[in-house]
Amino acid sequence: MGFLTSQTSSKQSSLGSIKRITCQHCSYTKQQSNAAKRKPALLLWQNNYIAQRNSNYGILNHFFGLPLWLQTCCCGQVLWAYNEAHLNFLESYVQSRLRERLPDDSLGWHNGSLASRLPRWIKLTQHREKVLQKIQQLKHRL
Repeated sequence: MGFLTSQTSSKQSSLGSIKRITCQHCSYTKQQSNAAKRKPALLLWQNNYIAQRNSNYGILNHFFGLPLWLQTCCCGQVLWAYNEAHLNFLESYVQSRLRERLPDDSLGWHNGSLASRLPRWIKLTQHREKVLQKIQQLKHRL
């Protein structure tokens, strides 16, 4: 099932914004406010941490707790992406032969970029072709 997420603003500041998810195939819809998200956030993070060690367990969307549509097994790990832009970033990063990392002018060397947070197995040259192949498979799902 492929899900689309959207965000709508609420007029009441106590509720914050409301997130809505809709299945492209069966029209299943669910919505939830940011206030309702806070309690299960840690549990979902823990579930995703466990999922990285068990490829049969799907990576979950941090907001709704639903499995991500764009995930597959790759090199004994779970390769996942939130959307097409995320897949495009992963593809361009894995394809690049030279990955320069420059210090930030105000912070120096830090670990805040998306590329710095990628798991080591994605960055390895020996996995490049397999990861690119799996990214293409995920793109065909879109």
